[in-house]
Amino acid sequence: MVGRRIRQLYFILSICGALSRAQEPPVYSLEQILMAASEGSAELRIAVLEYEAQRQEIWFFRAQALAALNFTTSVGYLSQSTEGQVTTGNVFSATVDRVEGLTLGWSVTLRQPIITFGRTESALSLANLQKRVLSEQLLLDIDLYYLSVIEHFGSLLVAQSDVAIARRAVARAGQLLKAVRLDVEEGVRARTDSLRILALKKSEEADVAIALQNRLTAKRQLARLIGWQPHRNFVVTLPDNQRAMQPPGIRAAASTSRRVILKDYQTEMLRKQVKLERAALFPTINIVGGVSNEFLSLDTSGFGERFRRLGEEGMEDEALVEGVSVPQAADFFDPGFFNYSIGAELSWPIFAGGRNLAQYRRTKFQAKRAQEELRRLRVENQIAIGRAIGLINALATSIEAFRVQLQATKTAYERMQQDYLAGFANVSDLLDAEGEIQEAERALIGARVRRLETIGQARLALGLKVYEAPQ
Repeated sequence: MVGRRIRQLYFILSICGALSRAQEPPVYSLEQILMAASEGSAELRIAVLEYEAQRQEIWFFRAQALAALNFTTSVGYLSQSTEGQVTTGNVFSATVDRVEGLTLGWSVTLRQPIITFGRTESALSLANLQKRVLSEQLLLDIDLYYLSVIEHFGSLLVAQSDVAIARRAVARAGQLLKAVRLDVEEGVRARTDSLRILALKKSEEADVAIALQNRLTAKRQLARLIGWQPHRNFVVTLPDNQRAMQPPGIRAAASTSRRVILKDYQTEMLRKQVKLERAALFPTINIVGGVSNEFLSLDTSGFGERFRRLGEEGMEDEALVEGVSVPQAADFFDPGFFNYSIGAELSWPIFAGGRNLAQYRRTKFQAKRAQEELRRLRVENQIAIGRAIGLINALATSIEAFRVQLQATKTAYERMQQDYLAGFANVSDLLDAEGEIQEAERALIGARVRRLETIGQARLALGLKVYEAPQ
């Protein structure tokens, strides 16, 4: 009977434990957060869509070097007098005094530049450079996004740590307050000690409330950034052996930042744009060819009706209608009635109010400025690389020092608490020891988060991928 009750009690306790574990939020590492970001982020989808939209600009440059093929068609009504015009005979001109009817026309023209003074070559070079610029910009946007995820991850990690630090401080203050109150009741301690510890406990409880709000805000920001629901409950962790963000190796020092590569391409594009604008100041010679046809649908009154009647009844004087035929609708697309043309065309914008020359000069100054900005960016990037790598190594040393400091402050607090309860230390020393524990805990988590962010910045400055999703 007793064994049965023990088994029932064990079963109930196991169920309670399972329910309590089910209510605990899931824990995610940095690698899992980055993987979730790569799969469901709206920011990455927006970046890809922007890339696809900007890719269409490549054709803007290519179009300046390619032939232009145009098709036009028109419809209208014609009422034209034949007086004073040369006709096939006097009788015909007396008979045909006005042409009236519906006109239909179409034309196909082809214009191919052949001499452009460098405009064609510059346009094709701009198209290729624009393609490279867009590819580098997309990769840079992806790296900046992952770097933002890492920063938000670190903010949430710090906020979680602040909550845990404040709660541990409240628990320590509560335990100490119980012991001090007993001493106060026995007259061993002054009442002021109890009041100071109570004030510390209330202050720590206020810190807990603030830390909880900061944690909630940081959690929602990270969830929104990686594509999760804002109210999703989860916890992040940063183990010492995390693999998502490793410091760059020595060989990576020869790499080039994507920002520098992108700026280099943009500067080269401005140089080509200068040549394109300069070519616009010179004439352009094109080969122009075309095919066209026009059709007149004669009106049922006036000349049209009279001419058709003459054609149907016939006339004794055949010279009157010699070489003249009544147009039919089928003639509109009859090759026998097509008009053909081919030739050369010279186009030269001699005067446009100084607009072309001003645009050429503006682009020229922009290219010079971009070249200076590129030199400055290269120097700044090298400085950023050296600073980041040095800071990574320094923070690694600091983290180990902060761990030792934290353990020492905890030991010092425990001994200080024992000395205080034994009457060998005052309450001020004990409160100072409590503050040192919190400072050491915050310094440790702050150094770990800062090193993590610095690794991401160093990889970005070296042109390495901040995070590469597994295939």
